[in-house]
Amino acid sequence: MRIIASALVLVMLASPAAGQGADAQASCRTPMRLDTYALTDVAAVLARALDVRGYGDEGASGIFKGSVRSVPVCADSVAFLRSWAQPDTPKRLVEPAPVTLEVTGNSAYPRDRNNGAVWNGVGVNAQATLGFTMQRSVVTLGFLPVMTGQENAWYEYAASTRTNRSPYANPDHPGIDYPRRFGADAFYGLFPGQSFVRADVGPVSVAASTENLWLGAMQIYPLLLSNTAPGFPHIRMGTPKGINLKYVNVEAHVFVGELRESEYFDGNEGNDAHVFGGTVITLEPTMMPGLHVGIARVYHDVSTFTENSLGFYAGRIISSPFWEGGGNRRTENAIGTVFLRWKHPESGFEVYGEWGREDTPTNMENLIREPDWSRAWGLGLQKVMVSPKRLTRIYAEIIHLAEGVSVRSGNGYYTFYTHSQVTQGHTNRGQMLGAGLGPGSRSRVLGVDVFDAGSRTSFEFEHTRYDEDTYYRAYSRRYAESRHDTELTGQLRRGQIFGDFQVEGVVRYSYRWDRDFLSSRQELPKSTTETNWGTELRVRWSPRSRSELTGAN
Repeated sequence: MRIIASALVLVMLASPAAGQGADAQASCRTPMRLDTYALTDVAAVLARALDVRGYGDEGASGIFKGSVRSVPVCADSVAFLRSWAQPDTPKRLVEPAPVTLEVTGNSAYPRDRNNGAVWNGVGVNAQATLGFTMQRSVVTLGFLPVMTGQENAWYEYAASTRTNRSPYANPDHPGIDYPRRFGADAFYGLFPGQSFVRADVGPVSVAASTENLWLGAMQIYPLLLSNTAPGFPHIRMGTPKGINLKYVNVEAHVFVGELRESEYFDGNEGNDAHVFGGTVITLEPTMMPGLHVGIARVYHDVSTFTENSLGFYAGRIISSPFWEGGGNRRTENAIGTVFLRWKHPESGFEVYGEWGREDTPTNMENLIREPDWSRAWGLGLQKVMVSPKRLTRIYAEIIHLAEGVSVRSGNGYYTFYTHSQVTQGHTNRGQMLGAGLGPGSRSRVLGVDVFDAGSRTSFEFEHTRYDEDTYYRAYSRRYAESRHDTELTGQLRRGQIFGDFQVEGVVRYSYRWDRDFLSSRQELPKSTTETNWGTELRVRWSPRSRSELTGAN
């Protein structure tokens, strides 16, 4: 605890880091910027790829970030970038945000990934965003509400039979608010979206926000925070530009906010809100630029935001990320992770990974002797090739959220993202805060992405096995390997710039065996199969520039 507390004090007193990204921007002859309004829009994807090659600067590490950002990039020798970015000139006092309409759909079953407030169920789903940002001196304000609508057409699902749960609640995991369906009718919502007010003073940034946050090195399925769920109200403070401490560059962030339960969980209005917060520290050795290693901890507490003193939150900020009492006996659920990101601009290669534990270790011996208990991990890489006319990136990612072994006898069962005390689990309004796959799942993703002067074309293939924990606990002894909930998905993405409009379409085809173990629950003699067509159409009107073609990764 003393080490972490000392580090947080030092980063507030030290000077900003003068890392490779900052040096590159200082010597750039054609400075530009990519303005992002979503964590996985095309500007964010392109910014990370450019950062790998040294043409951009995502900040000290790009590990922890909010949705609304202006990322400096350099268009030297990459002429195509001028179609996507805009000159890095001072912004007006009030800047209109792009007006965006996103319409998505699924033909057979829900498939919800990194799309913010909207729940991507069966039928037609839509969300629209508009607003503005305003900057004066060190203060920036963003008002960016989002409106959503979901047709929520019928599909077969496994209903919960628990007496203290909604029939739409998850039937297999009582310790998570992760409904199989959001009621029986169409529904609509109005959210503050990616709104915020932020003060940037030197290397320190302080914000009050309802933005989505991204925490982790992974590009598609981070362990801790993605943008699959709606953003949540929170206060955060950090050093997005990093701090130079002579031998190491340090980036540190803390945040605390409040999460909400969905309407389809336990029916108890007394526990609909609870505290959520986290701490992340990233280190980059000055002798090894481009290597970022760090630790992070997020926690849920059954209390509400206004019930606690400042001492309570200060204690959570400096708590150890791995051992603070351990187990499910506490009213708090903490998830600790370590992560690594290593980028090499000369070769355009990046490797990254995360490893975390859901159940806090009781001591170092416990961690050493049983490191796989309640653990999850992810690993990824990308290769980025740049020419004056285009950028091509090839990427791959693996995420593993299932139990360390098929059956546990000593410590009992666990499932990542669930908890016996904080029964809503790692969710906000019924959607995943972490990897959008859901608890107990595994996935492998391989894709290629090509950007040129006015378009983006990509293809992605994914193999997923959902909720392996439930399968091994309930069905494997009878069906062996034959009834895993398995999905193969291929998707084609095409985006094009038409003047002030940016249009993108996605066509996705999924083939799935034994969804939600329906065949096993009904004791059918054979497996069931389904095909699911997914479509996405995004239209963005941005009259001030041509830089923000949207694309969810």
